Order: sequence, then C-alpha cells, then structure tokens
Amino acid sequence: SIFIGNDDDRSGSTFCREIDQAMEGHNAVSRYLWAKHNIDPGLWRKLTNSLEPPARCHESYEWHLNRLYQELRRRFDTDEALARTEYKFNTCVQQPSETLFKFIGRLETLADELVYLRAGPRQSTLKRRLYDGLSSNHLKEKVEIE
Repeated sequence: SIFIGNDDDRSGSTFCREIDQAMEGHNAVSRYLWAKHNIDPGLWRKLTNSLEPPARCHESYEWHLNRLYQELRRRFDTDEALARTEYKFNTCVQQPSETLFKFIGRLETLADELVYLRAGPRQSTLKRRLYDGLSSNHLKEKVEIE
C-alpha cells in the first residue's frame, strides 16, 4: 500500500524494510523506483527535495536510495510512531473470527515494528502479550502447559 507519511501506520524504518523485502534481489535502481511508486507523490517531492536521480547512471542510485532511507527514518521514526506502535502492541487481542496464525502474524508485525524503532519487546513480554491476547481459553490452557 502507498506510504502516506505521518498518517500511515508504519514508521519510516518499517517502510524502508518493506522496500527491501518487496524488492529483494533487485538493484538500487529498481528499489528506488519501487519506492517512488509506493510513496504518496506529494510526500515523495518533500522527501527527495524534488531532486531527480541522474538518468542512466546506476551507480548514483545507491546514494539516492540511502538518502531516501535516511529521510524516511528522520521524519517518521518519531516518538509518536513509537507510542502508537506500543499502544497497538499492548492492546493487541485475537479477534473473534481471526485464526491463531493471523493473530500471531499481527503480533509479530507489531513486535518487528518496535524492533525497527529500537524498542523491541523482551521475549517474556511477547509471550505474555500472546497469552493475554488469545480469545480461546482452550488455547490459553495449552500455552500454560508448555
């Protein structure tokens, strides 16, 4: 989905990671162009100061991509993003129709986001959040046994 900046649920670091995961194995040119097509156009102009990378000069794309990552992190790895993610993590519960697999995936995504923001939860905290968030008492009993 398109990254929209401050109103986006993702931090800058998370979006940088998303670029790298989506374009794994591709060069800097491809990653840079993927980012350009997945960032709101107005935000893109602000992030890049309207500078266009040189045409047919693949070596400098690495510099432009690194500069873009630095801007994303500087602008969007904020205390507000951290507080928002911590709140979502601490209140994460399994929805009535949600499978265990999807709930764990959602919880892991929030934990990863906290790691990118340099506030990763301890393993014991993650286990406790998983236990507290489970909607099934049967599953809670299984977690207690193990």
